[in-house]
Amino acid sequence: MVRGQKGEDGHSCGMACASYLACFLVWQVIMLATMFAVLTGDIVDSTGLSVGELEATLKAIGAASDAIGAWPGVSVVGFARRGGDAWQMAFDAPVFALRAALYVNACIRRLDKARASRMAMATGAGQMPGQDPNAAHGAAFTASGRLLDSLPSGRHLDHAAGGAEAAAARLADHIAQGWTQAQARALAEQLPPGAGTRAEAAGRLDISRHGRWIRRCGRRGFRPSRRR
Repeated sequence: MVRGQKGEDGHSCGMACASYLACFLVWQVIMLATMFAVLTGDIVDSTGLSVGELEATLKAIGAASDAIGAWPGVSVVGFARRGGDAWQMAFDAPVFALRAALYVNACIRRLDKARASRMAMATGAGQMPGQDPNAAHGAAFTASGRLLDSLPSGRHLDHAAGGAEAAAARLADHIAQGWTQAQARALAEQLPPGAGTRAEAAGRLDISRHGRWIRRCGRRGFRPSRRR
């Protein structure tokens, strides 16, 4: 009986150790994961663009990604192309997801009034080796890609979370699709956190009429907070 009891005790101890090890490994994965905002997009009506225009559009999105990497609270950012006209961006400040999407839109709309990109947003934990979204994995990366594939015709921006976040994205999309080039230039100056006042943004543009555009953007609801 004693031998049997020792055997049972040893088996129980082994099971407990295995369970502890599994929990530890799961905890390590969670600790290594980072909370990301993921934007997956493709260029609207890209077949109507020349090779040079498409390249300029994707370069503008890449430059916007670099600029977002300098925003307060952002320490990791990655941008990669996906196929001919598709792209993906990820950064570790989910609070800026909608702001970043609008900033990207402004950066490409200022190239041409007809220039636009569809974008699907998602936030969540993931890992991005080498700051390369193409090598990343996690629920947010998967959800963002799937949402882009399911966007209905005419919608250029949405959020995979649904609910209030998706409603805000769709409202912003409705307004942003009407931006002129001048408004896009003004908003590209105003959307980064800590950009200052509208008058300061107009001064950076060095064109007085943009001050009027910035004021109009503020009245239409795009009045970014100076705070993070």
